[in-house]
Amino acid sequence: MMLTRFLFPTVFLFLNILILCPAGFGQISSCTGKDPHRRRNGSSGGIHLDLHHVHGRCSRTWEKAPPLNLSALEVDDENRVRSMVYRVGEKSSDAIRTTTTVSDTGVRSPLVSGIVIGVGNYIVKVQLGTPATSFLMVVDTGSSFNWLQCKPCSVSCHYQIGSIFDPKSSTTYAKIHCDSNVCSHAQAATLSRVSCNASVLTTPCKYTAEYGDGSFSSGYVSKDTLRIGGKTLQRFVFGCGQNNMGLYGASAGLIGLSRNKLSLLTQFSSHHGSASFSYCLPTSTGSGGYLSIGASYNASDYVFTAMLPSSLDKSLYFMDLIGITVSQSSILASSDEYTRNPTIIDSGTVITRLSSNMYTPFREAIKSAMSGNARALSPLSIFDTCFIGSYRSLEVPDVEMVLGGGSRIKLTPGNIFYDIPRLGITCLAFAGNSRITIIGNMQHQTFNVVYDISKRVIGFAPGGCS
Repeated sequence: MMLTRFLFPTVFLFLNILILCPAGFGQISSCTGKDPHRRRNGSSGGIHLDLHHVHGRCSRTWEKAPPLNLSALEVDDENRVRSMVYRVGEKSSDAIRTTTTVSDTGVRSPLVSGIVIGVGNYIVKVQLGTPATSFLMVVDTGSSFNWLQCKPCSVSCHYQIGSIFDPKSSTTYAKIHCDSNVCSHAQAATLSRVSCNASVLTTPCKYTAEYGDGSFSSGYVSKDTLRIGGKTLQRFVFGCGQNNMGLYGASAGLIGLSRNKLSLLTQFSSHHGSASFSYCLPTSTGSGGYLSIGASYNASDYVFTAMLPSSLDKSLYFMDLIGITVSQSSILASSDEYTRNPTIIDSGTVITRLSSNMYTPFREAIKSAMSGNARALSPLSIFDTCFIGSYRSLEVPDVEMVLGGGSRIKLTPGNIFYDIPRLGITCLAFAGNSRITIIGNMQHQTFNVVYDISKRVIGFAPGGCS
């Protein structure tokens, strides 16, 4: 989350995105995500959002999305990884930067594929204010602070779909003052010092949220009524952005799902019960996915691993990846290695990063298993293991991820390889990293994934989305 004032071209915004289609807007029936929580609990089970890939047939924006850009994928993903490395490399007090810039009672709502923008890959529709106005917001498991662009955009606002939120038009809007505890919570959520007049604590609390790709938002810490998936959250805390620049695409702003007092997850669970959420991320060729917040789930459907506490960053989701098997041959990390190189599961990172000691033998095992049926190519950009053809037509070896506690996740060929149709090749959807291991969203796709903060577990179940 270091501030770098270099802004990448907007072509980087269109890689893997989801855009929201409200129910009843002529959706194809097969595009509704197969949400197991909605199926079992009916209308009483939390927020449920239908999720689609921007390049898939169910997305309402696929015709407007430019072709997938390999260079964009590399730059965007590397920036995301650098941001994660920076966050876990800083201690709590050192991570605060100074800036002078201004359950069953859960929620259900449709989520669809939007625009990858460097700070997250999926977008949801929310309503804010009284009377309510609709906005498309990026959803990110790695972010803690919620914000959206606000009039009068006193410094700068990027282009967004729909109108910009006007605080003056909402009868329930209010700014948070510097004497409120919420102001200090905003400092912890953004990892940047809030701007306050020390002699007049009743002045508005000003925030700045900065991201590793150079994007940022600054404005006023505020509260208003949020409506999402048929549920209402009064006094919802968010940033009312007056200066917003960077890789946000055409979204209005960002919704955070991390473990922090000001994330949507925490604010929602404090009013409506269950501190949990789940999702299934669809592929570009699949139908619908979903996002659920606060819904109950059937534990027997999942294999679980512990959600680990970490002093490196208390808001991110840590777990143990202790090994990988390729055609039943194990590649295991030593216990001190996965303690030294923590593992984060992150919806905003696309390509999984493994520690070098695990990635190198994994890559060589894949090459060996594929040598008899696929022609290998030279490294391409971030992808150092590529083959001619599509994973759909090649004999892909069985790959399992071995999690802490012994749970295993068997990956599909689409979780293992990334097709690049324009070049007629497929590449291993993993890369090496010397500092941390990050389980990216390519390896989440088509799985039902549940984050149960109350029980401190993360669960995986195959066969989701379709």
